[in-house]
Amino acid sequence: MNSKPSVPEEMILISREFSWRKVWVVNRWLFAAALISYFCEVLFGLTTRQWPYGWRLAILFTEFLCVLLWARSMVRWIGSMDELQRRLTVATMLFSVSASFFFFLLWLRLEGEGFFHATFGPPFSKNNTWGIYSIAHVFVLLSGFYGLGYLLFIRRYK
Repeated sequence: MNSKPSVPEEMILISREFSWRKVWVVNRWLFAAALISYFCEVLFGLTTRQWPYGWRLAILFTEFLCVLLWARSMVRWIGSMDELQRRLTVATMLFSVSASFFFFLLWLRLEGEGFFHATFGPPFSKNNTWGIYSIAHVFVLLSGFYGLGYLLFIRRYK
């Protein structure tokens, strides 16, 4: 079998080793979860709220099943790296998840205190919140913080 080990640069858009194919193979389940979330919660949120409870529950479980399958593909991708790259990628993923979690907690507290409403006025969303609560938003935040974390952690090894 002629398989080369995975490298973290395959996921970084500005890297020379970036591979759309590898991004698709590793992140296709996250893309699926983000698309389902975007269509059902952001784009057609008012329509899906009128659907029967069972359908909405099925959509919710489908989204989180896709997230679990994505986590499995990430573990496989990280497992095929050498020791240094695995350590760098795990640290970057931990940074990405922690920063996204902190960002969401800060956002929830600011929204709960009325900061966005006082600063920017009434929201543009149909459900009258400034919320970023969908998996599509999580996808964007995780991706951005992953890139930032990688750029911070790779400096140590150059």
